[in-house]
Amino acid sequence: TNITFLTKVAAVKTLDLASLGATRPMEVQVFRLDRETAIVCLPCEIFVELGLAIKRASPFRHTMVISVCNDRPSYVPTQKAFAEGSYEVTNARVAPGAGEMLVAAAVKLLGSLKAE
Repeated sequence: TNITFLTKVAAVKTLDLASLGATRPMEVQVFRLDRETAIVCLPCEIFVELGLAIKRASPFRHTMVISVCNDRPSYVPTQKAFAEGSYEVTNARVAPGAGEMLVAAAVKLLGSLKAE
């Protein structure tokens, strides 16, 4: 039997998700270094478009986005990428929209830090 690479990836993902459970908390951390600089720490391997969305919406002049912080369950694709499909989408342990939820959480936290 000739099993494709993506079929193997999907099988490993299915087994992994079965052991992890239906939902999984994901931590978003935000630190202010000074009045103009903040750091955002996200779990997983975040698609670049999500990091850029955080930078664009940040109230700080300089915002650094760091991924693979505290946890690394897999990739976090954009909703657009989920629609297109790819290795990262097949391997993702998150539902479509999770990346945009992380962006919203980070931007909200950045706003609260800027207000302090």
